[in-house]
Parts: sequence; C-alpha cells; structure tokens
Amino acid sequence: MTTDTFRCLCCRSDRATPHLHDCRDYYMQLPATVSYMRCSTCGLVQQSPVPADTSAWYAEYPMHQRRSAFADALRSIIMSGCYFDATQLASGSRLLDLGCGDGAYLAWSRRDGVQRVGFEPSTRHAAALTHRLGCPVYGAIDDLKRERAGTFDVVTMHYVLEHVTSLHDTFSLVHDLLRPGGTFYVLVPHIDSWEARLFQRRWHGLDPPRHVSFPDAGVLTRLAREHGFTLDRERRVPFPNGFAGSVPAALCGRYVHPLFVAMMPVAIGLAYLAPSAFRAYSLMRGGPSAKGQDAVEEHPLPHQQPRAS
Repeated sequence: MTTDTFRCLCCRSDRATPHLHDCRDYYMQLPATVSYMRCSTCGLVQQSPVPADTSAWYAEYPMHQRRSAFADALRSIIMSGCYFDATQLASGSRLLDLGCGDGAYLAWSRRDGVQRVGFEPSTRHAAALTHRLGCPVYGAIDDLKRERAGTFDVVTMHYVLEHVTSLHDTFSLVHDLLRPGGTFYVLVPHIDSWEARLFQRRWHGLDPPRHVSFPDAGVLTRLAREHGFTLDRERRVPFPNGFAGSVPAALCGRYVHPLFVAMMPVAIGLAYLAPSAFRAYSLMRGGPSAKGQDAVEEHPLPHQQPRAS
C-alpha cells in the first residue's frame, strides 16, 4: 500500500506494509513508541516515520559505558567471533571502527603494525577513548573525512548500521574513507530470524527506538551497487545477547540484568547451535569509477551519526 509518511531508506519507495506497530523500549525504558514498516519494493524493514533527531535516545546508553575488566574478558571470549578478524590484516594496514562505542573492539584488535582508528559522535567521549586506547578516535565526521579520506583498508560497523537515519549517506561516507579494494564489514540484527519471529516486539535485537532499520543481504546488495561496492560474503554469527535479553522482556516486561546473566548459558548454546538472529556482511569497495554507476540523490549527513549497538 502507498502511505503518506513512508519513504524507504534504501530504494525510496513510498509503498510498504505494516510489520510491527507500537513497539516500546524494553531495554532502557524510554518513553518512546515506534512502528516498523516493510518496503514493498526492496523488503527493508524500517521505522516510519524515520526520526529526524535520535540524540536524546543515547544520553545514558549502556553500550557507550566502560565495563569491568572481567566483563570485557568474558565478552571477548563469547562474542569476538562476531567481529571483524583483525589478525588477517598485514602490517601497515589501517582499520577504522565507525561507531566504536566503549572501544572494546579497538582494544581487541591491537596488532603490531596495524593502525587502529575509531569514531564516536561525541568529542568528549572520543577524547576519553583516545586517551584510554592509545589510538586516535575522532569525534567530528568532517575531521575524519578531511584527514583520512581514502586511507583505510577496512571500515567496520559492528551493530551500528541499524542505528543510522540515512543508509545512503553512510555508504557514501564509507566509500570515501576506504581505499579502492578495501573492505566494509557490517554486523546487523536479522529481522527475519527465528528469534525475531519468536519474540516479536520484545526481541532484544529490535531495540526500539534506537534501531531505525534492518538491512538484509538484498538491501545491502542494492546499496552496494549504487555506491561502488560488491557484496562479497554473508555469514550467520553466534551472538547470544539477543536471546538472553529477550527473555527478561518477555517474562518481566522490561530488561532485567540478573535474568539476562542467568539466561546466558542457554543463549550461548542456542547461538552456536542455531545462529540466525545476527548476520555479518563483507563488502568490497570498487575503483574510483565504480561509485555512482546508478544515480542516487544527495542528502546532507544525518544529525545523528552512527553509534555502536
């Protein structure tokens, strides 16, 4: 059906069908309710209407807060297999973690001869990460583009792309930051997984209102073609947080951390036996002439830049 407010973040169609209505925030308990539509043309599931400003949703976001050394170590053991494997990088390579959150991945990816760079859309948070991690973390996108355009071998967005309000601007930005032949590594929740169907509005991976859209392989292939990339690989990743976080919402109507921890052994088993709810995609940037083979209209960068999930 044609709607007055829907405009697809991928193909810009105005035709969509309802997916989930009146989704509330079970994680942070913010007083925000959003609805999701599925594009009838490309299949992207996204919020409708798309929010103009999402900054208020991240004021106390736990994913940006530093964890204990024990929690970091446990997370690296259980979940590091989801993230881009920096051990495959040769000496002299440059890696950018776009939306680096609490900096855990940049800490894990420390390798001799590999230059690590991060980005977080807060100059204060970026400065603190720079001091703690011993690598540059930018807090202004213009500075990152001016100083680092075309220099990176890998750009990662781990649970970040679903937060952005403009997929085209994000792909254009990453294209400009990567060197030709570079890799764009994307990790996102999969809205059509068995886990998402089971828990529906209470699925932890839905995370309304912060998750704006849920790109899948078809959507990413379309965006890749328009912005000079090739979708090289798709894989299911074992990320147990989705199931462990969904159970408290289903049973208690809100996120309860002790119950989340108690469910983690079961969630780890399910995540490795039947990974479905989260997917990783590797895209390769083409040469200088590849971008813009299919014309796309230009938009200013969204007010809210990518944030880690």
